[in-house]
Amino acid sequence: IVPVSQILHIGSKPMNPKLPIAEFAGILPEIILYDRVLTHEEQIRVSSYLAVKYGITLSEPEATYLSSDGSHIWEGADYPAFHNNIAGIGRDDSSGLFQKLSSSSNNPGLLSIITKDSMVNGGFLLWGDNNLPLSEEEQNPGSPILLQKKWFVVATNMPAPLTTELTIDTRQIDVELSDKSVIWLAIDRTGKGKFRVENLEFVKMTSLDKKGFAHFTNITWNKSSSGKEAFGFIAGQELLVTTKINTPDCKVGNNGSFEVKVWG
Repeated sequence: IVPVSQILHIGSKPMNPKLPIAEFAGILPEIILYDRVLTHEEQIRVSSYLAVKYGITLSEPEATYLSSDGSHIWEGADYPAFHNNIAGIGRDDSSGLFQKLSSSSNNPGLLSIITKDSMVNGGFLLWGDNNLPLSEEEQNPGSPILLQKKWFVVATNMPAPLTTELTIDTRQIDVELSDKSVIWLAIDRTGKGKFRVENLEFVKMTSLDKKGFAHFTNITWNKSSSGKEAFGFIAGQELLVTTKINTPDCKVGNNGSFEVKVWG
């Protein structure tokens, strides 16, 4: 059938011409039309599809993200502190979604994750942050100083770990960096996001490009049994040192111990 040109009017003309109304001058990348009113769950499925595709955060802290078959891929009420600047990659054949690179539209380019792995239908990896600044937090004893902003990662319907490349714009880090500064990735695999030094895995940046983006290659997610992990960053040097002190106990005759780990 020969296509027929159609015009879609969104909204209506104002009854009072003095209203402060103007034509929308932005960009509408996608419009979805239905021939009936959607149920509440169907609306959440459509909103979730758009949110993942364009890196948009659904507004309510308790927001739930659903795939096209109704599977829960993000539970905002379970980790409300990280329900900010949400983005994700995933595959959903029913909605035609195959997202392999993503960054939050609230701050495009600050943090991006891309995968070259094949993903199963219904598999998703979503992440959100705690909405804190990219400045250093107070140091925990024995641990390198992490930046305050941290991210929470949730993997859904992934039968195997997913290998990705992660990039962060170091120009937005509120720490004085030198030519010898090194950005480290600190991963907490416990799924609790407590970032205790004994649970952290440290990964040094693979490279720093001319535009100031630090690249971390071969970063694997979905290694924990819960599918939930967290990560943050450290602006440090070529070597990281962590310490763990077991204090002595005179009553039972324990002399105590001092454990030092050098990373890099």
